[in-house]
Amino acid sequence: MVIYFFLVTADQILEQLADESVIDLRSHCPMSPLLQINLYNIPPQPKKVQEWTIMEVDNKDILVSYQYPSDPMIAERFYEEYASNNKHKTPEIDTGKGKTEEKIEETIDLSMTLDATMIENNPEIRKMYLDAAIKQESAVVFKYKIPNDIFITEKPLLARWITDRNHWRQEGYVEYQYSPDTRIISFKTYDFGTYALLNDRHAHMPFQSWHMRPKSANHLRLVLNTASFEMTFEVQRKKKNTK
Repeated sequence: MVIYFFLVTADQILEQLADESVIDLRSHCPMSPLLQINLYNIPPQPKKVQEWTIMEVDNKDILVSYQYPSDPMIAERFYEEYASNNKHKTPEIDTGKGKTEEKIEETIDLSMTLDATMIENNPEIRKMYLDAAIKQESAVVFKYKIPNDIFITEKPLLARWITDRNHWRQEGYVEYQYSPDTRIISFKTYDFGTYALLNDRHAHMPFQSWHMRPKSANHLRLVLNTASFEMTFEVQRKKKNTK
């Protein structure tokens, strides 16, 4: 059993209740294991020189985080573009304007030496620069198979832990999908850290029935019928080590 303790103030509670993207832990609970997603620089690799193996030794033995994307504005632009494209989905009408814009974006070469002031002060150039950068530093696609010993009745919520606010929040990712057949989730993100899948606390309620039967002197079987599953638990006394 995993128990989570969260210390929050009254103002934080009111703020969280007003924010729909913040997970209400009274209705949903995180499922184990938590997902820790990080990027690190690859340590120096050993090199083979004739009969010798040369390897750089780091006495600190500390993993160094890899900055991705290289410009934080790339992630911000990506999320803004995604939200804008999905806010009001309407049938696409070919006016030719989109094709023209696409051609303009393709002409921007990130290897060019562009004046930083020009990029910063010109919104159009900044936008095209970031759009081109997104194509080279695309969002990371993450896939994870939920263990078979976790009972799932519906698509679980996905949330990222916000350390400075002490809450789980549904943000920092897009295109979250869940396949019931394969039990695989997938999403795209630029934001790394701790993620959790959250299940409805009341998904298996009300309990329909339960019964407990002995199998031996120190062994019993508990059968619990929920609204969705029949679960069987075997409870027995641990054998003492005779050695």
